[in-house]
Amino acid sequence: FDFSKPRAIGDGMDLSHPHVKVMNGYDTNFCFVGGAQKTPVLRAVAHDPESGREMQLYTTQPCAQLYTANGMNKAQYPFKGGVAQVPRTAFCIETQSMPDSVHFSHFTSPVLTPDDCYDHTAEFRFSVRK
Repeated sequence: FDFSKPRAIGDGMDLSHPHVKVMNGYDTNFCFVGGAQKTPVLRAVAHDPESGREMQLYTTQPCAQLYTANGMNKAQYPFKGGVAQVPRTAFCIETQSMPDSVHFSHFTSPVLTPDDCYDHTAEFRFSVRK
């Protein structure tokens, strides 16, 4: 579960960790050092060395959920190029608050009252690395 240094997402998919086994891949929350921020901070980079495509995630949120399409099963509706939609053929990163934060006063609270303003940023920047 250590993505503090660059590595392929798939490298950890067949770990013996019970969570990975039960979920058939990642459906895991990662908490960022420094927690929530007032301005977006670079928190994640996904790079495909074969095509050069790169995605950078900047966010103000303290965490992100990595989901590796473990339950995808739509082979009859292929992706571009005929690639079947089967488990682990895609991933998503969802920015969010700390898990179960409503029960921990030292976490950033996700609770909004009628007078509160919800203001978080998630910016996904796409490019091609040569």
